[in-house]
Amino acid sequence: MLHWIRALIGDIVKNWRQFAHYVFWGAITAFLNLCLFFALANWCGWNYAVANVAAWVVYVVAAYFSNRWFVFRQRGGGAGAVWRGLRDFASCRLGTCVLETAIMALLVSGLGLPQNPVKIGASALSATINYIVSRFWIFGKVKKEAKKYTGRG
Repeated sequence: MLHWIRALIGDIVKNWRQFAHYVFWGAITAFLNLCLFFALANWCGWNYAVANVAAWVVYVVAAYFSNRWFVFRQRGGGAGAVWRGLRDFASCRLGTCVLETAIMALLVSGLGLPQNPVKIGASALSATINYIVSRFWIFGKVKKEAKKYTGRG
């Protein structure tokens, strides 16, 4: 496990610009997610779980396109490639949405903690998991496929 963590940190250092872009665009999409969640849960009176899922859907679409265009710099590929990428991206993000909602249910409903700080903490955990999955699976897979067909990475 320690070897894997060292390799991840080494990859982040080697690709620091990409990581900086991921953090920047991730902060923007996380802010969008949080604002939408707060608006739906606090101002519209939606249940926190429903508000979280609705905010998540908007966040996933925004995060996919910002990652595709600005972080991993992927262009083209046609509509089919975009939809497949969005499907894979959303599938991975669904796991972290379930995790985030479970954490909120446990801490908000179960322990009575305030929903806003719990949402922020759960989102931070999700962001960490999402970076690892995006870097090495979603967009890493596309990079490997491009190398296979073009001879370049």
